[in-house]
Amino acid sequence: MLIVFSAGGGWFLWDKIERLQSSLKASTANLATAEQALSQLQSNLENRDNTLSKSGDQMVADIKLLDSEVRKLWDLSNKKNRPEIEGLVKDVKALQGELKSSSSSIGSLSKKVSASEEQHAALKKQLGEIKESSATLAKTSETLKKDLQQMKSILGNAADFDDRITSLEVAIKAIDAHRSQLNGRLEKLDKEVGALMSGASGT
Repeated sequence: MLIVFSAGGGWFLWDKIERLQSSLKASTANLATAEQALSQLQSNLENRDNTLSKSGDQMVADIKLLDSEVRKLWDLSNKKNRPEIEGLVKDVKALQGELKSSSSSIGSLSKKVSASEEQHAALKKQLGEIKESSATLAKTSETLKKDLQQMKSILGNAADFDDRITSLEVAIKAIDAHRSQLNGRLEKLDKEVGALMSGASGT
């Protein structure tokens, strides 16, 4: 779900950025057109200034006309592009907020995943230790049982050794009981590890 969420969010943000870039290109083109017009007017103004045949009054009138045209073009460009630029600024700020929120969510999920991985590793280690202890106890129990059978076959029903044999039997039963407890813990840990792995896969 994290990967699908990240991919969907990424596409949405990318599409928004593409549209913003297109709007910025259009605004830039409008500004470039206005600048060209201003440059042309400035060139005309310079040419007019260089024309000595015109009277001073005519030149003043031309300058006023050109200045008026320049102001009109500037106002038109400013009025047309200002709302678009302000809208783009708002969209960019909104996108920055969304990206910050997404980064925070991803960081939180990453911490949870790391914690789950550490817990999983600890459980696996504990599982291995219990399996090893269970195997050792099984070997010990089998060895004691063999020794007990050998003693019984050698000694028969000798009264002097009844207590020792009984003691060995009690020890074997205690080992088997402890091993049974370990197997119970082992089964429980197996289930916990399975649940943890299943939860991590779902995330």
